[in-house]
Amino acid sequence: MNSERRTRILQRVPMERLSAWVDEVRRLGDVQWIKPARPGLVMMRARETVRQEDFYVGEIYVSESTVSVDGEWGYGVAMGNQPERADGLAVLDAVFHSSREKWKSLVREIEDWLVAEEARQEEAWRKEFALVRRSRVDFEMMDEEDGGRDGRSTI
Repeated sequence: MNSERRTRILQRVPMERLSAWVDEVRRLGDVQWIKPARPGLVMMRARETVRQEDFYVGEIYVSESTVSVDGEWGYGVAMGNQPERADGLAVLDAVFHSSREKWKSLVREIEDWLVAEEARQEEAWRKEFALVRRSRVDFEMMDEEDGGRDGRSTI
């Protein structure tokens, strides 16, 4: 599992579960904070839909952290004021980047959990999307109901 996918999933997990993984890492290894969670700003990029060009919308407030787990560095960033999440992301990032044998089984366990969590998140998104979609208005149908008298909607 690549870092981008892992981070996308971890950004949405309940903090209690992320903290449980961090506690397990702290129990098994030496966690040192290089740069404890602190506020920062990053530029938010968006894509213009006609020309497909990227542009910067503005700045986003984030929390970011850098840690070392058994000498392997990890970086975590979370949108908003979430220092605990940034720390947790940094700890897991360090473990995932470690080549030490002692972390391999934990990494596999976390990856299995992440795959299941990703499926749960996608199902929750589908349910929410279905609720929103029910409220969708079809303006073309409204125009047809008007009999096409003047080609304009009756809204």
